[in-house]
Amino acid sequence: MTTLPVAGGFCGRCGAPFPAGAPAFCGRCGSPLVATQPVASGYTYPVVPHSMVPGLRRRLSARLLFPILGVIVIVLTGVITTVAVAQRPQTVPCGYYCGPHVGTRLISTSLYHSDRFGFDVEYSPSDMSITDKSDSSVTFDVLDQGKNTGFQITFAAHSGSDIDAAIQAADANLDTSRFQDLQSQGPVRGAEIGLTLGHGEVYHANYNGQQPVGVIIMAATGNNVTVVTTMFSPVDQTVNNQPYGLLDGQTFDAPITNFIFGGAG
Repeated sequence: MTTLPVAGGFCGRCGAPFPAGAPAFCGRCGSPLVATQPVASGYTYPVVPHSMVPGLRRRLSARLLFPILGVIVIVLTGVITTVAVAQRPQTVPCGYYCGPHVGTRLISTSLYHSDRFGFDVEYSPSDMSITDKSDSSVTFDVLDQGKNTGFQITFAAHSGSDIDAAIQAADANLDTSRFQDLQSQGPVRGAEIGLTLGHGEVYHANYNGQQPVGVIIMAATGNNVTVVTTMFSPVDQTVNNQPYGLLDGQTFDAPITNFIFGGAG
């Protein structure tokens, strides 16, 4: 009897199972049994070596990697430093409109210094001249093309911080022989000395009995020193809108803005 020398299987016609070594014909239907092919065993797929797969090996050696990282850090540091230097605040000449303590603010200025209270007043000799001074005050006359106009600004200092009392005292000390019919016009909006906020009052009066003028009294405190400014000149009647509403307001604004309180430098 012919037998199949292979593993068993199933009849291709009736599906009857047959064992290994069964006759060559199905025992149920008699159909020839087809021998199955031997099943491969122990087969594995080929594996590509790690060295051949991109990404599984280091692209750069440590000997090259660290120097490159160092160069990147240096470049980034340089860029950040350049941007920071370019954006830093710059000290520039201020003219009349910057605060104190940033260097020389005016071109061709002179400086008055109070030995007692330590304050400084910057002024332009072409616009103002000192006509009176003491250990606590200084008075400037306004010049017009080098000629004295008779209009003035005075800086007076004393210890303490009561600016309202200082304004009242300055008001009471106005020379009535020069100022007649003194009329209050209200407060000074945004009053300040040396860019330090304070208080101020506006008055109208007749100067020497014949010329209408505006009188401004302002006070501010810095480093426990109260400074009072008293200034007067004709009232600005034009559309120029001079500071403080005075015809000589621009001239007065220079020393007031650039005033430096003692001990603040």
